[in-house]
Amino acid sequence: MCDVVLMTDDAEVHSNAWTIVRGEPAHRLLCTWHVDRAWRKNLSKMKGDALMKATVYKTLLALMDIADKEIFQQKLTEFLDNAEEDDKMQKFAAYFSKEYACRPHL
Repeated sequence: MCDVVLMTDDAEVHSNAWTIVRGEPAHRLLCTWHVDRAWRKNLSKMKGDALMKATVYKTLLALMDIADKEIFQQKLTEFLDNAEEDDKMQKFAAYFSKEYACRPHL
């Protein structure tokens, strides 16, 4: 039997339904299209200008492309530390921490 990879949006309902019917998948991934859409929507939580929002967005896209777990964790920690220290980014940092930083394995 091959490993099953399940790709879903952010809603847990799809993953939960899959698990009930088919069992736990070997791997679960978040759909990058849905993640990207959520990030772009929530950039409005920042108080910065368009350049700042574009820079943060590009940083997040670069984070998403890091395949090495150790480098990813290091860069994620750096991003969060900088975001939490910046008054303009604190609301976005709280959102990002709650929704994504806590589950990088997805």
